[in-house]
Amino acid sequence: MNRLLIVDDEHHIVNWLSELFQSVEDLDLEIMKAYSGFEMLNILKNYRMDIILLDIQMPGMDGLAAAQEALSEWPSTHIIFLTAYDNFHYLYQANQLPNTSYLLK
Repeated sequence: MNRLLIVDDEHHIVNWLSELFQSVEDLDLEIMKAYSGFEMLNILKNYRMDIILLDIQMPGMDGLAAAQEALSEWPSTHIIFLTAYDNFHYLYQANQLPNTSYLLK
């Protein structure tokens, strides 16, 4: 079983994506949720994630900083930045990290 962590400060986005993945039959995923970069890092202290869907623009700790910390502990984790920001700076920084992709919401 693979683990998926969905991280976004917008609760409705996290909950909707979680429900969407849970509705798919025969999807071998354990789904976890976090609503901030700090909460994500607390979860990663106890669980290894295979995939993290991660917003970039969040209060407190942005997704890029959270991703760097996550990858330092779990370098094989795949991170998909799921963001509404079509910003070259974000895209460039995200592409500097290993195992990452960048998708617009």
